[in-house]
This record gives sequence, C-alpha cells and structure tokens, in this order.
Amino acid sequence: MSYLPVTLILFLFTYKSSSAIESSLSTNWDFQQLKEADIEGLITDVRYKNIIDKYQIETGHRGYPDVKDINLLSLVKDRVKQNLSQQNFHTNVSQGTEFPVRFLDDAEDERTHKLHIITKGPESGAVCFDGTPPGFYFRSGNGSGKSKWIIYFQGGGWCYRIERCYRRSVTALGSSKFFRKTIHLEGLLSNQAKYNPDFYNWNSVFVAYCDGGSFTGNRDKPLKFKDRLLYFRGHRILDALLDELLRKGLDSASDIIVGGRSAGALTAIIHADYIGSRLRRATNASFRVLSDAGFVLDERALNGSAMAQSMFQQLYSLHNASKSLNRACLRAQGSDQKWR
Repeated sequence: MSYLPVTLILFLFTYKSSSAIESSLSTNWDFQQLKEADIEGLITDVRYKNIIDKYQIETGHRGYPDVKDINLLSLVKDRVKQNLSQQNFHTNVSQGTEFPVRFLDDAEDERTHKLHIITKGPESGAVCFDGTPPGFYFRSGNGSGKSKWIIYFQGGGWCYRIERCYRRSVTALGSSKFFRKTIHLEGLLSNQAKYNPDFYNWNSVFVAYCDGGSFTGNRDKPLKFKDRLLYFRGHRILDALLDELLRKGLDSASDIIVGGRSAGALTAIIHADYIGSRLRRATNASFRVLSDAGFVLDERALNGSAMAQSMFQQLYSLHNASKSLNRACLRAQGSDQKWR
C-alpha cells in the first residue's frame, strides 16, 4: 500500500452546492435543539450563522456564542419559524450536519446513500453518546470506481463540556435514534459526473458523527449527568466502522481516500496513521488522507484568549483521549502537555 497522508484545505463546493445546504437541511433538527434550549448545534448551520454573527458584532461579544443568551435564542427561534412557514418538513426526525445533504422521505434512486447501523458495535462498546449503535451512509460504486472507496467523516464541532454532550445525546449528533434512513450527498460524494468527475462512481461512505470528539473518546465506563448515562466511545466506533467496511468489501479496494470536513477533517488527520495501519493489514490499496477545513492552530485568539487550548485540554480529559491518540505524538509532548 502506498501511504501518503496529505492535509489539504479545500473549498470543494460551488455556489450551487452551498445553496443546496440552505434549502435542504432538515428544520426538524432545529426542533430538537430548541426543545433543549440549545443553539450550539445551530450555529454551524448556514441559515443561522449570518444572523448570529451579526448579533455578535452588534453586541460586542467575542468568542463562542453564549448558548444561554435569551435574545440570541429568540432570534434563532424566529428564523426557524420563518423556515417552517416556507418549507414543508416532517416533525418526527432530527438531523444535523455540516455537509451538503438532501433529506428524503426514505425514497431511493441512484443517488441515494442508505443508512447502515453497525449492529455489532455495542458488542465491543462502540456506541453513541446515548448508548445507541453508530452508523454510516453508503452508496455502492460502479464501473471504473467499483474497487475505489471514499470514506468521509461528518463534521459537527466538538463537545468538550459534559453539559454540551448531554444536550447532543438527544440529537443526531449523539444518538442514532435520529438518523435518517436515506440521504443524498453532494460535492465530493455526489454521483453526478458533471459535478464530481473524479469520484462520482466510487464507493461512497459518509460516517455519521455521534461521539462529539473526532472519534478520540475511549472511556470504559459511562459518565452520569443529570438523568442520563453518557458514553465516550469514539475510538471504539472507529474500530467498529473499519471492521464493518472491511466486511462490505473494503479489503478488496484498489484506492482509498479518507476525508472529512471540520471536526470530520480533524478525525481524518488525527487518525490517519492508525487507519492506515489497520488497512495495510487487509489491503494493498493506495491510501490518501484529505482534510477539508480541519486545521486548528495551537495559538491564542486575536483577543489574547487561549480558547483553542482550553478546548483541547477539556476534550482530552473528558473523552479520555490519551488511550486512542498516536503514541509517538504523546511521547513527544511534556508530561503536562499531552493534550497538544
């Protein structure tokens, strides 16, 4: 296997695909977030980011939006109501994502990615925040792409404080209860040759993100917060995913690209060596890693705050990430700097 992890910051989507995000993301996910009085997930949705950014500027607030700000929540609620008045969505499903996705009424055509729940996952402790089995969306390749695979990790930020993980556990970012059965994916995972000429007929895997820590979590026992047990098992989900894909034919691949966006891109970077080592034991495929907007600088913010470093440290501790990170990287850091 040729192995060359490459970090690429790519702007892959045209104006058209960006518009598709705005018109097709399910507002039902908003219902669940608002039910929990939480706007954390909504700030990554392009429909709400503009009004939140404007509000931040007008109020002079810097840094991460205050999820308890009643005025800000009211603005988002008003926009949700506006969206609902313009579009007809079902109210029994929740879903959040940072990738161009079109949600269907479980109808299928040649573009459809179908949900596959990893039913064997819980046997090894591979579960989402709420203890439900993880999953991924899959569309088979064809023609010249039949032996080629692209595995793309969903974005969705980090959950580095337990109260945020608690809120995620009742959304699609923390529970497979809210995964749609079918989705259409665009951009790099589109099967339309005119939009995606290089990869349109590859086997396409979109990994649902329900662990909140870029698949670094490896805590043996769940943590209890309020009325729920929360499982931090991202790395076990990663292992279960690779096992499942190898059973589905990944072991016969000739080419493999592992990628992601945002927190999904960090997944691809953080676990590049690990995924590569696992695949080398099963296949001689060419292996590449693609990171789309997934590089976070270990630097202070412009206002002098150490927000990024604080997030790194909190996530490292809460998810017990030391058990799943690259051993050589950990050894290269000082005893009190392992989180870097």
